[in-house]
Amino acid sequence: PQPNEKFVVKVSGESTSYDVESGELFEFPRGRITLVWTDITPDYIGKEVVVTARDIEKMARDYANRLQIKSTYGSMVELSMNTTVFAKDSRYINRLIEVYVQREVNEKNQVAENTIQFIDQQLALIGDSLAFVESAMRDFRTKSNFSNLSGETERIFSRIEEKEAQRQVVQRQITYYEY
Repeated sequence: PQPNEKFVVKVSGESTSYDVESGELFEFPRGRITLVWTDITPDYIGKEVVVTARDIEKMARDYANRLQIKSTYGSMVELSMNTTVFAKDSRYINRLIEVYVQREVNEKNQVAENTIQFIDQQLALIGDSLAFVESAMRDFRTKSNFSNLSGETERIFSRIEEKEAQRQVVQRQITYYEY
């Protein structure tokens, strides 16, 4: 915006005119606007600008009715609009695309955040489970005086640890699918 550029604004249906600075939020009884500097703004400096207040829900329905969406390839879509004011409606479509892309980014970030949170929870559970199994094995060996186990007993304990690891994998899968 160009600083200190003033415009005379008349709101349709009101008799009062207002001096409004470019980039300044202007509030009037039926709404609020900000005049934004564009390439056509110099044409309006020193002239009266008439602002028409419209019902936002009606305006949104009007845009939605004029917007045409055609699916093209995969996740791509083609947006078009019947218009008599190309500059305004192209800004609308561009802003619509920006909002849509931002929403998609936010949703993907949320999915990634949920996935990270899930993995962290599972890692914490695995760590606790491994610590418990190791402690139980130490206690068992100590209580049973198995400081030097035979080969067959060692294989049995190894198979028990292997089966416990497999059980934990299946349990994680069940938790994942429930999640």
